[in-house]
Amino acid sequence: MRRMGLRFCGTLWLVGSVILLAAPQEPVATQPGLWREWAAPDMSFASRFATPAEQQVFVPALRAVADTFRQIKALNPPVGFEVRPQAGIRGSIDEERRHGPIPGQLFLQFFAFHRTCPTCPIKASGESEVFVMVTANSVDTLYGDQDTVVSDQAGAMYLEPVRSGERGGFPEYERGLLVSRSAVPPFVPVSRERMLRAIIARAAKQSPDRLAFFEKELADLKASERAAQAWAGQGDYFGPVDPGDAGARRVVATNPAFFSAALPRTAIQSLVVRSSSTELTGAYMKGIEPAVLAMLDWKALAALLAK
Repeated sequence: MRRMGLRFCGTLWLVGSVILLAAPQEPVATQPGLWREWAAPDMSFASRFATPAEQQVFVPALRAVADTFRQIKALNPPVGFEVRPQAGIRGSIDEERRHGPIPGQLFLQFFAFHRTCPTCPIKASGESEVFVMVTANSVDTLYGDQDTVVSDQAGAMYLEPVRSGERGGFPEYERGLLVSRSAVPPFVPVSRERMLRAIIARAAKQSPDRLAFFEKELADLKASERAAQAWAGQGDYFGPVDPGDAGARRVVATNPAFFSAALPRTAIQSLVVRSSSTELTGAYMKGIEPAVLAMLDWKALAALLAK
């Protein structure tokens, strides 16, 4: 079968030797939307963090957080898109080890309306890169994917999250805004000695040729230097650096005292609100997330937290 050469605007699909054309999608920003039914969450890891009885208490409480978002003008009702909520239990390995409050995620995904021609039927997109994610009882989501420095028996050590500002009286970091009633800081400093000992243990298994270098660095430290704040940088050499070095950031660990052990594990003590990257979305969809964050009642969200 010979191939067909055509001029077109849109997406090109090649199936076998036949070129199929997908018509360009035009957003319909005035189409009334709605909140879809709750999507079924992935609960495959839930048993690692909560008993069945705890799950029955925690998941409804997490779903109730969505009510604060439903009251936002931009989402009540949504116009030009639909919203699909999902809530479930999900956490990190360190959170499983710490056995603190149950970690979970509330996920709001937005699906824009579009049509392929002025007279074509209006449809909601099948996929969307635009979302707002709310993580409960976890500050680990504030760390970047490449921020883990090293780990030891006490847990992981990270590059300190970069704070970008404040919103509603709560600290905003590059990877989300932390809503909490706790007076305890979410991160604790890591000493140079702790970090170096963990790096030495790792080098003994993975990089024996670097072992002597790190052992000497630790041996040369004075007592005051061992207890000092650890700094690290990223790159080919992901280890101790001086505070003044380019790209240097303090090394921290999650503070286990940030969450109160006096409260039941099902209590929601903190929320991290994070929106998706808007780099790959259209101009109309780019406006949804800023509007949601600007209109959100942060005090009402904080009022949902246990104290």
